[in-house]
Amino acid sequence: MLMLLAPLLLAAGAPDALLQQLDAQESVNERVEKALDAMCGSLKRGEPPASFPPTGLVQVTSCSMRALNLNPAEDVSTSRLYWELDGRTQTGARRTLRGEGSAHFRPEPTGGLSVHAFELGTPEVVERAAPRFVRRIWVDAPGRTQQDAETMTGGLAVRDLDGDGLPDALWADGPTVRARFSKAPASSAPVEIARSSNGAIFTSIALGDVDGDGDADAALTSYYGGPVRLLRNEGGRLKPWGTLGAGGAHHSALFSDLDGDGALELAVVQYPLTGRWPSSFLDADNGFPLEVYRVAANGRGTAWTLPNAPARWGLAAAAGAFPSLGHGLYVANDFGTNDLWAFHRDGGVDGHAAELGLLDPGNGMGVELGDLDGDHRLDVYVTNMFSKAGTRVLAGVPAGTVELERLKKFARGNTLYLAQADGGYRESAEALGVNRGLWAFGALFADVDDDGRQEVAVANGYLSRPDRTDY
Repeated sequence: MLMLLAPLLLAAGAPDALLQQLDAQESVNERVEKALDAMCGSLKRGEPPASFPPTGLVQVTSCSMRALNLNPAEDVSTSRLYWELDGRTQTGARRTLRGEGSAHFRPEPTGGLSVHAFELGTPEVVERAAPRFVRRIWVDAPGRTQQDAETMTGGLAVRDLDGDGLPDALWADGPTVRARFSKAPASSAPVEIARSSNGAIFTSIALGDVDGDGDADAALTSYYGGPVRLLRNEGGRLKPWGTLGAGGAHHSALFSDLDGDGALELAVVQYPLTGRWPSSFLDADNGFPLEVYRVAANGRGTAWTLPNAPARWGLAAAAGAFPSLGHGLYVANDFGTNDLWAFHRDGGVDGHAAELGLLDPGNGMGVELGDLDGDHRLDVYVTNMFSKAGTRVLAGVPAGTVELERLKKFARGNTLYLAQADGGYRESAEALGVNRGLWAFGALFADVDDDGRQEVAVANGYLSRPDRTDY
């Protein structure tokens, strides 16, 4: 992590002495992370060390302990921890414990560290009668390698496509798009909906009733695989229906009536997956502009000219009614700030992110809109990267330039903007404990326990090397 942060710290005005200090701190941290991994291994083997406080778990099935900051001394190191344990109690109940605390380490003659004592604080305790997730259907085809569905590109859409009252699923599977209809037997093979002719990967699936017949039509995007493909829903069967635009670095898309004229627009967000590096990790301007198409009921579309659209590294977008703006399109961008666009029927487009305080500088990877606090105003939740290593390293950086403070924001994690009565927004992610989504890509508001309040679900992950000390 320090190797990535070093050029940013230099650009932000950090002195060489500070970089040397942080480098030494990271050297100690590597030993701390190995000691924590060893501790988790002992817990999962049923061999809790004497230094670990009792947790009420007789079986630990999952363990995560990661350092948030580190204060090395001559004979002992104290690390601030974020930790989580999953397991079972003596009665067989499933229990999750998570919280923050600290661990104290002593140097070993071998150069490693041993745990001297833990202070786990007061953990959050969640008990449940059943597993958190249960697989209901198998989305892969019989006879294929037994792995979770090949959805590396992330494109997924769920809607009742055939009008039987049950949700159906579409997903991108590399160069193909597949579908599973709920009324089909769980053992049956998925249906292939589309295949790219040049081997390009599909990246997203947008659903919307373009022709106004009451069912969902689809738009498929691909990365440098040609124009956006439209599919018309004819009685539950999705059939080719023409294309929109030309090829590009199309990453995600959504349908929405952006200008309120009763017809749908399609917004397509672009991201340079290969072939270039961002011009700046803090404010990149060498990506690609947003694409928007006005789509008629016959499936024909025309491009909406966006004269002021910057060249962003865009990853996701969401549309909704903003309290002081009306209908708007919010776009989450990597390596910089985000955009909020308002579209007008005369073809005009305005940007409003800055005036409403919704720029959210960071690694924007996803956005969700909804009334999270129940005040009937639309709130904005942006998924960014919560970096334990970045938080730990930057904890040693004193307050300084605007660039340094912005860099700290980049490692802080997700952002929650709560809409206020005056039309503005208040950032509340840390206060409500919803910033630490790890390497968060997408989010969803949903009332999963039927209590009338919305929860936040965050999809996260990244491919890490076996030695995870940098992550």
